[in-house]
Amino acid sequence: MIARQVGVWLCFLALAGCAALDTVTQYSHVKFADYKDGRDDWRIFDKPSEGRLMITYNVERAAGPAFGQGTNLPKPRFQNAVEAWLTSTGRMCRITNGYPLVSAQWEFKYSCA
Repeated sequence: MIARQVGVWLCFLALAGCAALDTVTQYSHVKFADYKDGRDDWRIFDKPSEGRLMITYNVERAAGPAFGQGTNLPKPRFQNAVEAWLTSTGRMCRITNGYPLVSAQWEFKYSCA
């Protein structure tokens, strides 16, 4: 019985991981915007027609030794950067949802006035 429960959980986790990777690949043809806030450099892949975007660290940070620290940043750190970036584009938007995709990549959904 326990082996079956473990198997079900492993399948669930595998499917969840596949779903996140599928979402990441949906941004593969989106031109990114570099954005620097007061603390970090970001890459933002925006899909304004869908009201969603993906945020991650820029390539230099991702390749550097400090990258592992970013994987543990809380949601508010990513969300604050997204909100500031949206404001910097001149749009009056609010975040409606956000969740991690893969290591140090988050997707946020937003609604603009």
